[in-house]
Amino acid sequence: DKARHYLSRATSVGVAALARGCPGLRRLSLPGTRVGDAGLAAVAAHCAGLTTLNVAYTQVGDAGVAAVAEACPGLRWLDASGCAPPPGGAAGVGDGALAALGAHCPLLAHLALNGARGVTDGGVGHLADGGAALELLALGLAPAGGCYSGDGPAGAAARTPPPPERATPP
Repeated sequence: DKARHYLSRATSVGVAALARGCPGLRRLSLPGTRVGDAGLAAVAAHCAGLTTLNVAYTQVGDAGVAAVAEACPGLRWLDASGCAPPPGGAAGVGDGALAALGAHCPLLAHLALNGARGVTDGGVGHLADGGAALELLALGLAPAGGCYSGDGPAGAAARTPPPPERATPP
C-alpha cells in the first residue's frame, strides 16, 4: 500500500468542533483531509440540514456515511470516492453505506464512490430498493491525482459541483 498523502491536516476533531458550532451547515467539502467516521458522526449529530457532502479521499467508512444518511434525509450530493481507512482500521465505504443511503436519503441525486472496493451488486441493489432520486452514480476506478472519473457527459457531470440551492415557497 502506498502511504496516503493528505491535502489538509484537518481531522475528525476539528470537524466535530465545526459541526457543534455550526448546526445550520448545509454544505461541507473535506476532500483529502484526515476526517473519519467520528467526524461524520458529529456532523450527523449536529447538522441535520446537510444537503451536500464531499469526503473524497478521506478515512471515512460505512459507519460515517450511514450516520449522515440516517440523520440527514435531505442529502442530495455525496462524493466518498477513494475513501480508505487508516492502517488497521475498518473497511472503507461499501455496501453498508449504500444500504443506509437507500433507506434514508430519497432526495440523493449525485453519488460518487469511485474506487470504493467494498461496493458489490448487493449494495447497489439496496440503493435501488430505496428509490433514491439518483441522476448520477459513479462507481468507476478513481484516477491518479483526481477525485472523479468517467467518460462523456456522466464524467463531466461528476466533476460539476451541485447547483446552488433554490428557495422554495412555504
